[in-house]
Amino acid sequence: MGPPAPSPVDQVQLSPHHLTWTHARDGTPGRAALDEVLFILDPSASRSTDTGSYLICCLKEDADNAARPFELRLLATAALPAPILQQEEEDDQRVRIIRRVPSHLDTAHAAVDVVISTKSGLERGLYFWEQVLQPLLQALCPATPAAAAPRPEYRVVVTQDANSITQYARGLASAGSSSSSSSSSSSSKTILLVSGDGGVVDLLNGRAIASASAAAGDDDDDDDDGGGGDGPPQHTKPLIALLPLGTGNALFHSLHKHGRPPIPASPQHQEPTSSIAAAVRTLFLGVPADLPVFQAAFSPGSLLASPSTSSPSPSSSSAAASDPVVAGAAPFSTPVTAPLLGAIVASYALHASIVYESDTPEWRVHGSKRFGLVAQQLLREAHPYRATVEVVTAPPPPSTSPTPTPTPTPTPTPTSTSTSAAAAAAAAAAELVADLAQQQQHGYVLVAMVSNLEKNFTISPDTRPLDGTLHLVQFGPVGQQKTMEAMMKAYDGGKHVHLRWDDIGQRVRYQEVREVKVTTDEDDARWRKFCVDGTIVEVPKGGSMTVSKVDETLFRVLVDKSVVSSHG
Repeated sequence: MGPPAPSPVDQVQLSPHHLTWTHARDGTPGRAALDEVLFILDPSASRSTDTGSYLICCLKEDADNAARPFELRLLATAALPAPILQQEEEDDQRVRIIRRVPSHLDTAHAAVDVVISTKSGLERGLYFWEQVLQPLLQALCPATPAAAAPRPEYRVVVTQDANSITQYARGLASAGSSSSSSSSSSSSKTILLVSGDGGVVDLLNGRAIASASAAAGDDDDDDDDGGGGDGPPQHTKPLIALLPLGTGNALFHSLHKHGRPPIPASPQHQEPTSSIAAAVRTLFLGVPADLPVFQAAFSPGSLLASPSTSSPSPSSSSAAASDPVVAGAAPFSTPVTAPLLGAIVASYALHASIVYESDTPEWRVHGSKRFGLVAQQLLREAHPYRATVEVVTAPPPPSTSPTPTPTPTPTPTPTSTSTSAAAAAAAAAAELVADLAQQQQHGYVLVAMVSNLEKNFTISPDTRPLDGTLHLVQFGPVGQQKTMEAMMKAYDGGKHVHLRWDDIGQRVRYQEVREVKVTTDEDDARWRKFCVDGTIVEVPKGGSMTVSKVDETLFRVLVDKSVVSSHG
C-alpha cells in the first residue's frame, strides 16, 4: 500500500507560528502549527507527486487519543512562498526542504531495517509505523526507473517477545549479514528503532555478545581491521535512528537537548516541538555520529531479570514477594557472565528500585507517570540502602591555552587561571572520595552518560550530547521530603546538583568520574537491584557493580547537524 494521496493546496503562507493554505478543491482555508510541519519534500525527492509539486508533510499528535494518537497529513502545492525558499539554508530555518533522498535511507546504497518494539511505552510503535513512518518513507523514496533493477525494500522487524531485539542485534555481527535487506555489496546498515531506551541497550549487548563470539572464533586472524581503539571502521558501524516510542526516552531527549533551538510554539501549543516530530526530522535531515558507551561489570553470582512478568524474584524475601508494588515483576534466572554495555545510566538504590518495581503490566499502562507513582510508595518506606561507593575521578582537562609571553605586569595569565581550576577540580575530587568512604548508607546512586532521564528531568546538567563523560549523582538517605525536593530540582533544569541539607549534614554529590564501584551489603534481595539502561540485575549479598567508560563504539546514531557542530 502506497502513501496516502496528498491533498492539493495553493496560496501557502508562512506566519510566525503557523503554515496556512487554501484547499484547491473547495477553497476552504487550512493551517498547521509550525511544530506540526515536519518538512517539505522537493519534487525531485518525492514520488508521491508526478506533477512537479512540493509535498508538505505535517504530523498532528493527540496523546490522549488511544485510537488515533498520530495523524499524518500530506499536502501538494505547485509553489512555495519566498520566506520558505529563502530560509532554506539558514540554521534557524523553521520549515525545512528535503531535495534528495538521504544516503542512509536510500536502499540502493544502504541496508535499511525498521525495528518496531510492540511493548515499548504505551504500545503505539506498530501504529506509528503503519500510519506515519511507512507512508513518509514511501513518499520520499523516488520511483525506480523502468530500466533499472528494482531497489531493495526496507526490512521490517516486529518484536515478538523481550528477546527479539537482542536476537536481531546478534545477527548484525555476522559477516555479510544474511539478514540484510539490501544487496550483498552494501556495507552500510541503518536501523530505524521504533522503541524506548530498552531497545538501545538490547542492540548494544546483542551485538557485543555476537562480536565477542565472532572474535573468539577468529583468534588466528591477525589482520588489522583498521578500527583501532574506536571499534569497527565507520562504514561497518550500524547507524541507529531513534524514534522514541518508549516511556522516558532518555537517550533521545539528551541527544536533542543542546541542538537546534525548538520551533516556536504557537499560543495554542504550550509545548515546543514534540519528541516524535523532532525524531522524524532528525531521521530525514540528521547526520551520523559515534554513540558513546560505558560498561557495567558485575560480581559472580549476579542474575539478570528474565523476560517474564509472571512472578517476583524467587530469591526475594516473602515480604517483598507479597508487596503489591513488586508483585508481577520479572524473576531473575539468567547469570550475568559478561559486562553489560549501556549508553544512558547505571544506578543503584532509589532509581534502580523505581525502574524495577514499576516494570509490570499494571504499572506500564500509566506511561511515564508510573515512575512517580512507584517512587511515592518507595519513599514512604524510606529504606536506607547499605552499600559502599568507590570512585576513580576523571582527571582535569588539560589546558589548551598557549604559554603566555613573560610580562612585567602582575596580571594573572591564562596558565595561572587554568592551574587554579585544575587545583580546585583535584580538591573537589579528593573531597568526593573522602566523603563516600564514610558514607555507608545511600538514598540515590546513579552514574549518567546522558543529561536527561526524561524530556524535562535533567539528571546531569554538565553532560553534553556525545561528550562520552560519566557523572556520578549521589546523596544519602535524606528522607521522603528532601528526596522529593531533589527530584523537583532536577525537573528545574538540574538544580538538584547544588542542594545541601546542613540540618542533617547531607548534600547532593555531583562529579565527573572515570569509574564507580558500588558494593551492596543488603540482606534482602529486594534492595540488591542494579539498573543499566533499564535492564535490571540482582547481585548476591556483598556483590557489586563497576561502571567504567569504553573507548570503542559499536554503533553510530543520527543527530541534528547542530549537535555535531557543537560537539566538534
